Amino acid sequence: MKEVRIGAEVKDVITKAKGIVIGKANFLYGCVRVCVQPPMDKDGKVPDSIWVDEEQLEETTKKIVQPAPLHTHEFKVGDLAKDIITGKKGIVTCICCWFGGGVRIFVQEQKVKVGEKPVELEADTHRFKLIKSQVIKRQVPVAEKKKKAKPPAGPREDSKRSSKSM
Repeated sequence: MKEVRIGAEVKDVITKAKGIVIGKANFLYGCVRVCVQPPMDKDGKVPDSIWVDEEQLEETTKKIVQPAPLHTHEFKVGDLAKDIITGKKGIVTCICCWFGGGVRIFVQEQKVKVGEKPVELEADTHRFKLIKSQVIKRQVPVAEKKKKAKPPAGPREDSKRSSKSM
């Protein structure tokens, strides 16, 4: 998988939409989503940004708009973190880095009573305290685990045609 960089100009291989990467979110179970800001349209309106799977994007030029340096933080997906304002604890399920240098994390509450909706907190990393590292290990998607076997060389038996059938 080719990684796209924050600040890079990209194109969605499915929709052909183009824009600059302004954000990138890494999730606990391996999904990487990228926020793309399309350029201003002919009427001077700025379209809404779109979120796309990273695998669906390709960088279109080597030119990159220089993003601000990312704020440093100690978190990884799967860590146990505590919100210093509310006191709630949970697992870091996503780390989202932004063009302006900001880093936000999503923390999913662990202990929930039956029938209650779990609370998911989202805030700048400064609002959280690391309690324990890697309580849950980041899951690698099955596709990344399997080594791709090379297909055998030459034509397949069922694809050979006899000269009589033509």
